[in-house]
Amino acid sequence: MHEFSLCEGIIKQVLKQKTILPEDIVSINIAIGELAGVDIDSLQFWFPVVAAKFQLADVKLKIDIIPARVICKSCNTEFHLQKLFDPCPVCSAYANYDFLSGRELLVKSVSAK
Repeated sequence: MHEFSLCEGIIKQVLKQKTILPEDIVSINIAIGELAGVDIDSLQFWFPVVAAKFQLADVKLKIDIIPARVICKSCNTEFHLQKLFDPCPVCSAYANYDFLSGRELLVKSVSAK
């Protein structure tokens, strides 16, 4: 159900933009980090339901996945983190890293007629 409220937030954010009329919106393009804690299937399921609630039933949701990139605080190695708390591939330190990408959820663009 978390994804339902995310869909509401995405649509409300888009509707705040006064440069485009709601009836002209064709698609909303977002980017989600692969470790952002968002269930993509659930988000795609709920989006049409929420869009219809805002009279945007024909609007499509396009999703790009941002890979999780981190830098190890122990050895300064930058690597792709596939699962939260995986060890560094160089020094084997666990969960001792800073995220560079992969935890965000961004509205990238809105396509209109």
